[in-house]
Amino acid sequence: MTSGEPTYSIKKTMNRYQLSAAVDKAVAKALNLTDVAQIAKTEARMVKFMLNEWLLLVKNASDTGARKAKAGAGSEEIISAINKIMMRWHKLVRSDYSSELKTVYGLARRAGHLKSTRRITSSLQYSESDSAQIVSKASPLPGTDEDPDYDSLDVEMATLLAEAGVTFVDGLYDANFRDAVSGMVREKLAEPGQVNTVDFRSSLIKTLTTLAVVGGFRGPINTYIEGLVANAFATSRMAGQLRSMMEVGITHYTISVTVDERTCARCLWMEGKVFSVEDGARS
Repeated sequence: MTSGEPTYSIKKTMNRYQLSAAVDKAVAKALNLTDVAQIAKTEARMVKFMLNEWLLLVKNASDTGARKAKAGAGSEEIISAINKIMMRWHKLVRSDYSSELKTVYGLARRAGHLKSTRRITSSLQYSESDSAQIVSKASPLPGTDEDPDYDSLDVEMATLLAEAGVTFVDGLYDANFRDAVSGMVREKLAEPGQVNTVDFRSSLIKTLTTLAVVGGFRGPINTYIEGLVANAFATSRMAGQLRSMMEVGITHYTISVTVDERTCARCLWMEGKVFSVEDGARS
């Protein structure tokens, strides 16, 4: 972290995710990886972490639900136990998720500054394949400093981005799974005869790993989490880069799309489009 860069509180003890992040940061420094490469690595690490925590809770919830069903527990008792377990997810991930959104803003702020002042030639284009991108230095723009001019606005912006990001994390289970779980449990317990615990457990796992947002996303939880993190990180990244561009005096930027199997038609349409930095920052 450079002098003048906004700092945030650091826990005295590290959990597994924070230890992994610290190792990645040390490797990035040793290999002289770009800020963009570090953002790509952070996104991949965060997706893996959030999905792993979700699936661990799904296993716990499905085992608990099946065990209670076998013991003859009522639907409300089973539903309450499942909800209690799954509601732990946002508490397990929100702190690290919030912290990393701030980190991404800071990395993007620096990347945008270095690119805007012509100190690097590496692209700001972003994809997971950029996680091994090495810093490529260039001749700096005369009269510019090596580091961005961080101020209170950066701290405020990073905090707002983090708060907006965790909103979707906090509401994920309540908004998209609670009713589906209740319906599935009641349906299975209403069937005549003894509860088939194998079928009950399998149905619960399917319910807890398949998302169906009304009028929106439908698909597996891993795809949703990938999109959730990608969108939040992209917002923080663009905010940091645009702030640096405005600081240096750049007025326009051109969209360069990363094309892979995840690229949608809307993003492809954006390729080559030119936008005002001021409009981009305001949006």
